[in-house]
Amino acid sequence: MINMLNKFMQEAITREVSKNTIILLEQTLGKAQSWLGKPLENATNEEIMKYIDYIKVNGMVGNDEINIRKSRVWKEGRKLKKSSIWTVETKLVQFFEYCFDETDDPKYHKVVKKLKNIKVDKPKNDISPQDILYPEDIKKIINVATLERDRCLIAVLFESGLRVGELIALTNQMVQIDDDRKEVIFNIPNQEGCKTGKRTVVCLEVHGYVQDWMKCNPSNRFMNLTHAGIRKAVKRLFVKAGINKKCNPHMFRHSSITNAVIMKMQTNQISMRYWGIPNSNMLPVYLHLSEQIVNSGYRDAKGMGNSNGNIIINPIASRCVECGKLIQVGNICKSCNDTKKLKEENCELKKQMDAMKKMFNEDALKAMIETGVKEIMNKT
Repeated sequence: MINMLNKFMQEAITREVSKNTIILLEQTLGKAQSWLGKPLENATNEEIMKYIDYIKVNGMVGNDEINIRKSRVWKEGRKLKKSSIWTVETKLVQFFEYCFDETDDPKYHKVVKKLKNIKVDKPKNDISPQDILYPEDIKKIINVATLERDRCLIAVLFESGLRVGELIALTNQMVQIDDDRKEVIFNIPNQEGCKTGKRTVVCLEVHGYVQDWMKCNPSNRFMNLTHAGIRKAVKRLFVKAGINKKCNPHMFRHSSITNAVIMKMQTNQISMRYWGIPNSNMLPVYLHLSEQIVNSGYRDAKGMGNSNGNIIINPIASRCVECGKLIQVGNICKSCNDTKKLKEENCELKKQMDAMKKMFNEDALKAMIETGVKEIMNKT
């Protein structure tokens, strides 16, 4: 029988997940298999739970290893933090879900269910609903920005939900602008700073901002800024726009994911867009956060809620009231505005021509009458 762990790791490498994720999988799953002394897929429910209980009390097994999440050392015998234990549990869940998908063996489903029932070790979510940015906030920030770069930066951070490391890693060749479909495709590479590896993110509302920035971007980097440079730009724009919320670039990612959940985007689509995998273990954090934001049970019970379930989507880009085209500001696009001005000018010209025509006709009629009168008088 093929070792399922080796197959799982090989497929992870094929999917081009990040180097850090590969190392983390090797640490968590490889050490579990070594401790059990048998292929991980052959472990029973009781053995997996026994392993979890062991590392809770005794720490990580084996020789000293680097903890990728905290850049520290997982030492044998050192007590692990709850976040580290939760990481081990979630990686085991991912592995056994993979085993179930590959074999349809119900025993793997039972292991997954058992692992997911362990709630006490999940790290506390420190994202507050009051800190989430909404399209109205983004519009305010964009409206006070005076540089094409800053307008593009804010719009892209919000709609794409890219991590700062992923944004900095982008070159101009990795950004595809489709003028026909009015969309921008960001091809995130698998390199240092890109936590979840290679993936593609499609954005629909940032087309105008990206197009304007690319016309004047002097660098071959999409955003030729450092982490500190982006933080400084974001902080300056928050102050200028009067946004009194937590000010850090990663808050745009939290807000983008939360808004996607509120818009009722499919959970597997959200996971693929923001993490590059079908079922990220981080998604429940945002599902819970969105529930706190949109919870209207009390309002519905009082007959004051929006019980029809319609969600009003307020994009960061506006739409032309004439043709429906996405525009950055205002309520009418340049083409429709030019057409409107031309129609107004034509209308004014027509009025002038009609007036002149009327005047000409009156003068001509008057002249004809005068000529006729003169001829009559001459005859007499």
